[in-house]
Parts: sequence; structure tokens; C-alpha cells
Amino acid sequence: MSMQFTDASDKETAEAYEEGLAQLTDNARHVIMHLTELAHDYSRDRKERVIVAVIERHIRKVKTGHKLPALYLMDSIVKNHQTPYRDLFQQNIVSTFASVFITAPEKVRSLMYRLRNTWNDIFTPTKMFQLDKKVKTMDPAWPIVNTPPASSSTKVHTTSPQPNIHVNPAVFNRPRDDNASIFEEVQRKERELLELRKKKLELELEVTRKEVEERQSKVEREPSKSTQRSSKKVGPGITSCISSIYYDPFYRLLRSIFLDAYYLNIIRHRRSMKYIKEFVFI
Repeated sequence: MSMQFTDASDKETAEAYEEGLAQLTDNARHVIMHLTELAHDYSRDRKERVIVAVIERHIRKVKTGHKLPALYLMDSIVKNHQTPYRDLFQQNIVSTFASVFITAPEKVRSLMYRLRNTWNDIFTPTKMFQLDKKVKTMDPAWPIVNTPPASSSTKVHTTSPQPNIHVNPAVFNRPRDDNASIFEEVQRKERELLELRKKKLELELEVTRKEVEERQSKVEREPSKSTQRSSKKVGPGITSCISSIYYDPFYRLLRSIFLDAYYLNIIRHRRSMKYIKEFVFI
């Protein structure tokens, strides 16, 4: 880890929170809410500066596809636990937002614009104006909502009455409601997919079970059939064996030689022979 903390407790906190950030690869609402409440718990131990530093570093270093979820996490923390996180994140909000925007595709930039419009009563007008100016240098189509304040950011923040810059709650909540509906839809689709996979697995198991039963039943029937076949083929088996011997070429040659010698012997010794026995081979 390139980020170094001199205090052992701070280092332990940073490493623990980084493990949770590693799970934030998409807009998973349950992960974002878990990390939000975890940041709140660490703030009770006065570790909020460590958490802010870890999140800002994560946003800068993580690959492009994971930057927006980390930005949503920062948004969730400052909206749910403004004290002490709002002022801490505000210090680098311009550079943090720009580091995500510069590599983001058009669709993500549109989502970032909607997110930025919910920060008008979170961060000071000066910071929002600086953010808009910075982003406009990267995208000329980016609108600048606020005009530059006449006084310093600190004075504006302390003297301006909050109701004068308060955004309509319906507008304020709309992006988060849209996100919530998207998360709910994704979770519903995931549940449907899991249910379909479960049914498919059950069907495959049932088919496999039936195949096993059929094979087992077939194996149990095979011994009796093979025994019957073997008993029926005893006679034909012997006959086929004798037939194969009788028609063997070598046997036929020997038989021919023997017969020739036999008849030649009869011709030569017909007068002297009284009896000649006929062999089985004739």
C-alpha cells in the first residue's frame, strides 16, 4: 500500500476499509450502505480522516469501470453522515470528481451530471462553481449552474441562509430514488435468475436419476437373459464346432490324401485282401 500512516491504528483502519472497498465493483446498494455505515462507525473512533483519504485514493487508483461506484459511496457518506464527512470530502471534491469524469464514457458522464445536481445544498456554491469550471474544460457542453460568489467560500458558507439555496426535496431525492429502483430491479432479476437455475438443476437431477434407475434395472435383467441364451446355444455351439472342423481346409487335405492312399491300396492288393474296413471319414 503506497499510502502510509504513521499511527498503527490508522494503518489498521485503512487496511480494513480497503478490504471492503475491494468488494465495490458495481453499484451494489447493500455494499455501498455497508461501507457507509462502516465509515460512520470509524468516525466515532475519530478515524474519519483516514476513511476519506482511503476513499479518495481508491477513486484515483481504481480502474475506470469501478470509479463511479466509489463516487456513489462518497455521495452516500456525505448525505447520510454530513458531520464530519462533508467538510472533509469538500476539500478535494473538485479533483476527485474530475479524476472520474476525465476517463468516463458518455453514459457515465450523464449519471455524474445528475449526481452533481444533488450536491447544491451539500457543498458550498464556491466549490460547485469550481467543479463546474474544471469539468467544462474537459467537456465544453457541461453547464455552469452557479455564478462565482462575490465573497470567499468561507463567508458564503457561514453567512448565506441555508433555505435560500435549498433544492426542492423531490428533485433532490429523484436520482437516489431512480438508483434505488434500479437496484431493486437488478436484485429482482438476480432472484429470478437464481430461481430458474435452481429449477434447471432440479430437472437435470431428475433426468439423471431416471437414467440411473433404468440402467440399474437393465443390469439386473441382463444375468437371467444371458443365462438363458447360453443354455440355448449349447447344442448349436457343438454343431458349429464340428462343422468348422469338417470344413477346415487342412482337414479336407488330409482326408483327400488318406482316401487316395486307401483306394490305391485296394487296387493294388484287391486279390490278397479279404476284408477292408470303411472308415468313419467316408
